[in-house]
Amino acid sequence: MTTSSLTSALTGSSSSSSSSSSLGTASQTAQQTAESQTASSQQQLTSNMNTFLQLLTTQLQYQDPLDPMDTSQFTNQLVEFAQVQQQIDINQNLETMMSSQNNAALASSANYLGTTVTAVSSSLALQNSSSTFYYTTPANSTGVNIVITDSAGNIVDTMTGNSAQGTNSGTWNGANIDGGTEPDGTYSISVTSVGSDGSSTQLDTAVSGTVTAVAVDPTNNETQVLLGGVGIDLGNIIEIQAAGSTGGTSTSAIGTALQNAQSATNSQNSGTSSTSGTSSTSS
Repeated sequence: MTTSSLTSALTGSSSSSSSSSSLGTASQTAQQTAESQTASSQQQLTSNMNTFLQLLTTQLQYQDPLDPMDTSQFTNQLVEFAQVQQQIDINQNLETMMSSQNNAALASSANYLGTTVTAVSSSLALQNSSSTFYYTTPANSTGVNIVITDSAGNIVDTMTGNSAQGTNSGTWNGANIDGGTEPDGTYSISVTSVGSDGSSTQLDTAVSGTVTAVAVDPTNNETQVLLGGVGIDLGNIIEIQAAGSTGGTSTSAIGTALQNAQSATNSQNSGTSSTSGTSSTSS
């Protein structure tokens, strides 16, 4: 019985030549996803391996005794089987390594608990009716408008910021536009600079808060510190102050970080505008 006829007999099964490729793809996907997605990919790998074994066993069972299967073909199929098993082993080892790395990162990040961190973020943590934020005002600014919204996108407060060139700071105590007070929680802050020509520029912001927990973001397996409900990636942290520290915040470090973030934002916006312009011209 030939390989092609055997494959046709096994309706719904993948051919042995495609199993290794699909398993490799599944393994790569599993390495980059959360544990639940990894488990799903692992299940697919096992299913494809069983299909391979079924195909190989049936091939041996129905081969023509007068014209047995070519030895080289048989060897190639065994090699493919070994590759399948290797992919499964690699997948399991990577999952173990990722889990160990996350645990180690969490353990080392425990030192952040209780400290005050400043980081580039547009999410503002109101803790004990207090929050602090920073922004860098450009040279041609004639005004700065600040808008704070809740998790539903509703505007809860607006204020006017310092339009002097350089890194400026501001605070919000939870007071809302209705004269009431917002509860502690996670809010979003938007700072806009108005230029001398009337144009508006969205400014990147940094926020400060007390670290209340550390966790692993399931979407990217990155370790985060939590300022209440605000998650901050470790790579975005600008400054760390020990609990109870009375030292001042380094505005120069914050200013540099915000300038870098603003440059990245401007480049991204420029690229988007260029793409849109090209598409518009083409059409």
